[in-house]
Amino acid sequence: MNKRHIVKAPGWLLGAAAAALLAACGGGSSPPEAQSAAQDTRVQALSASGGGDSRGEGHSLAVRLRVLSSPADRVSGGDARIHIRAAAGLRDKLELWLNGRPLTTPLAEVGDGLEGVITGLVNGRNVLLVRHRSAGVRDTLELVNHPITGPIYTGPQQTPFVCTTNQFGLEPKVDSDTAPGYRVRDSSGNTVGYSRNCSIDTLVSYLYRSTGNAWKPLPAGGSRP
Repeated sequence: MNKRHIVKAPGWLLGAAAAALLAACGGGSSPPEAQSAAQDTRVQALSASGGGDSRGEGHSLAVRLRVLSSPADRVSGGDARIHIRAAAGLRDKLELWLNGRPLTTPLAEVGDGLEGVITGLVNGRNVLLVRHRSAGVRDTLELVNHPITGPIYTGPQQTPFVCTTNQFGLEPKVDSDTAPGYRVRDSSGNTVGYSRNCSIDTLVSYLYRSTGNAWKPLPAGGSRP
């Protein structure tokens, strides 16, 4: 009497064997869109787990996005310095996308990846993606941008308030035609508007410490004291 031996295998193993058989015989092909979606899903799973197969494929494919200039939910002013951790062989194949649009941000190579300043963030929620040109999305990061004038942590700011930009010989930018706000005057002392945010354009000053232990303006011509 012959006996039949039945070997039970886990479902995932049977599925993997079936997939390998189909691939070997060239059958079971799927549309390019489905293949791309499956590839994106696999890459995202690898990125989330930080692992891969025994050949180290996950490590070579792993890409990580993070914000350097602030926590991701406390970005302000519409820009942020970001870091992309990626293997050297991947870096020239990566693209940044912000809110569905590609970015042309110049990125500089650092020890473990790339760094650069992205701009164009809208107030509120923003979605930043790093994509491989042929392997789809590698990592996703949500950034919450706030106005450069704030608030970030607190509620609405009070007006009017004391604006001290005149201590630096600067008048704030006009952002309102009427009070309340800080009165903004022109060079003749005439009122040209009001400032509720007390904002000025970015100003950079270069100083040096003299031999008399005092701070002095660096010469504009580029010469060194």
